[in-house]
Amino acid sequence: LDTFLSRKPIARHTQQAFDSLVELMGPHNIISVPIVLDSGCGTGRSTELLGKQYPDHVVIGIDRSFARLSKTNKQHGREEEDQDNDNADVSPQSDEVEESKRPFCHQISENTFLVRAELVDFWRCCQHKKEWTIAHHYILYPNPYPTHTRLTQRWYAHPSFPLILKLNSQSITIRSNWKGYLEEFARAV
Repeated sequence: LDTFLSRKPIARHTQQAFDSLVELMGPHNIISVPIVLDSGCGTGRSTELLGKQYPDHVVIGIDRSFARLSKTNKQHGREEEDQDNDNADVSPQSDEVEESKRPFCHQISENTFLVRAELVDFWRCCQHKKEWTIAHHYILYPNPYPTHTRLTQRWYAHPSFPLILKLNSQSITIRSNWKGYLEEFARAV
């Protein structure tokens, strides 16, 4: 883990999004409020549902896709507030590159937040917030990468897997349509 992390600095957009989250959390950013992580939340629908299920917790949905997270804004009738329309002549390809580096943090309800971030980097940021108590960690849409050649892309075989465990969440909930993946994950824990 240490070798992997020493070669991978925290992405700037992830650090910026994490810092924005801490600021947005305001009064929730205290020791007594437990946190629920929804890693790989996609459009944030699962995050919304978890926010309702855990009204006394701060629920944070994290996904690396700006496009997926933006759908939540549109579903709520909100457009991205910091959208830059001054670059109308930017090619679609360079626009995609810009979006991949754009920090994004948005509050979708009183206790629920969406963050665009690289998961491994976000988990590292969480570790630095020693006062946070992560009560539950949900990984509901894992891509099991069924071929053996892609084994290290499965969370339990990825070099960052110890970070999931170091978050010290009271529970980890995994959902997948592949029973073998779930069994392998359970053995790894």
